[in-house]
Amino acid sequence: MAETRSRVLLLNPPHRKRVVRDCYCSDIVKAGYYWHPLDLLIQAGHLAARHDVFLFDAIAHRLSDDAVLDLAERLDPDWVLMLVGRAVADDDREFAEMLRESLPQAKLFASGDLFTARPVEALRQFPMFAGALLEFVSPEFARLVDGREAIGDVALREDDGIRVLTPLGPSRFSYPPPPLDLIDPQRYRLPFYGGAPFYSLLASYGCPYGCTFCHVPSLGYKHRDPEEVAVEMRLAYEADYQNFYLRDATFGVRRDDAGNLCERIARIGDDIRWNAFTRADLLDDELLDLMARSGCAVLQIGVETLDRDSAAAVNKRVDHDHLRRLVAACRRREILTSLHFILGLPGDQWSQTPQAVRDLIFLEPDYLSVNILAPRPGSAMNDDGLTLPAEQVQRLHKLARRINLRFYLRPTRIWAELKRLRSPREILRMLRLFVSSLLPERLKTIF
Repeated sequence: MAETRSRVLLLNPPHRKRVVRDCYCSDIVKAGYYWHPLDLLIQAGHLAARHDVFLFDAIAHRLSDDAVLDLAERLDPDWVLMLVGRAVADDDREFAEMLRESLPQAKLFASGDLFTARPVEALRQFPMFAGALLEFVSPEFARLVDGREAIGDVALREDDGIRVLTPLGPSRFSYPPPPLDLIDPQRYRLPFYGGAPFYSLLASYGCPYGCTFCHVPSLGYKHRDPEEVAVEMRLAYEADYQNFYLRDATFGVRRDDAGNLCERIARIGDDIRWNAFTRADLLDDELLDLMARSGCAVLQIGVETLDRDSAAAVNKRVDHDHLRRLVAACRRREILTSLHFILGLPGDQWSQTPQAVRDLIFLEPDYLSVNILAPRPGSAMNDDGLTLPAEQVQRLHKLARRINLRFYLRPTRIWAELKRLRSPREILRMLRLFVSSLLPERLKTIF
């Protein structure tokens, strides 16, 4: 163990756009939402008992390069763990070079989608980093800060090259709750909960399914003890958090764990609300009953496409009737649904037809999230070299905007949303979110 406490800076670096880089998925956010950098919070949980931990989220606080560099110089950390995103890799490299000059004595480490997919190649492109964390739930970076030798889950730059320590691979993972004072809760918001603060945490890591457009299956799958998850939620609840975002890639993979956790959440408080990502084929009436009783407010369901041939080609299943019954079952339990779709999947003919919007309206979800295909590092599509031509991406952005306009501008949809609003603040938040979601991409940063 280290004899003295180290000063550790956990950094989500600045950018002129509102960027997310966590959970090995980097992108420019499409609307007025922004969530916590969960990677850094989990690492704070591993580190805080033995070291002095500081978290700078330059995106949330809209800090400039110079402001972050000045703060970092004044902090003078011994270690830095910085998020890097493939979507803004060139900009992140430029900032990392400036950070290296500002902190010549600090040990700089990276975490992000570039490094988990191809760590050796990425570290060669980012020579300022001494290494990279390859699994964001892992305690191995904390082991290095402790002064111990890492045994897995990192890539290290050494005199004779780059050494990759393979993932440790247990089926369970664990992390202590991070300090609650590391973040300003007012800086983060979701399109749910009326703009109220929310708390992010993880009950499982990775995903066991094999969707070819997604990088998460390459991470493997691990689960966390439901009791540990509930303990973290209770601590946050006692600190006045009522809204929770379970950031699992796929909630409910282990049905017993999901039911167990729901029962424990229900005992924490009857005013808790939570949301999660999941798959339609994991949900049935029994599990939905448990989720509703525990305060589940929103389910974000990955559908991707209603084109059966295209869905089969990317290892997804489509059942229109089941989806409609599922959305109706959620509505009966006062659980909102947000269905997620991807435009540009191989063989997709459905989204190009006028029937597409009619199908979506027929399903009657509360929200839609329409995304453009962008295969992530580590996904089968990315490994196969699949990319969409720029002109096709532009056409798909226009198509996504048309779908959003037709779905959200229906009088019945507007009235349903207005009935949910309870204050002028919620009305303003919804207007900003709505306008931002319909703007062309080049104008979204003003929101």
